[in-house]
Amino acid sequence: MNPQRISPLAAAPVARTTYAEASAQQGIGGMTTGVPEIANMDDMGSMSKPYVNSQPDRNQMLMAQNIEQNTKSAAPQAAAGAMADVRKMQVEDSNAQSAQQQFLNMKMSNLMDANEMGNALMALDNRMKEDPASFVQSIADSRAMFS
Repeated sequence: MNPQRISPLAAAPVARTTYAEASAQQGIGGMTTGVPEIANMDDMGSMSKPYVNSQPDRNQMLMAQNIEQNTKSAAPQAAAGAMADVRKMQVEDSNAQSAQQQFLNMKMSNLMDANEMGNALMALDNRMKEDPASFVQSIADSRAMFS
């Protein structure tokens, strides 16, 4: 088995120049940047060097990517948390208002029972249920008399 031969960049100058021209003729000229190539030794990275362990560079790149992605997803999560807090405060406020209203209704009911006002209301309710048309007419007559 023969190992792959690594040639210097100057070994194929015609191929490098004609590749860009051929790509442009096929309508894909944007794929070639026109930036001059550099040797693997000069690229400042360990990924292109077979004799260097590239795992530390790769791990550093992945940690940076992890931080970036976590930062991007933290904002929507914080917004959702804030909206949940607002909903919770609204529910707590609504519960407090409901408790106040229930207390007020109970107190009113107790006062009506203590003063025997409930009997009159029950009679009024029964009258309204027995003959609604007459009840509505009585209200209309009262309004006409006092307005």
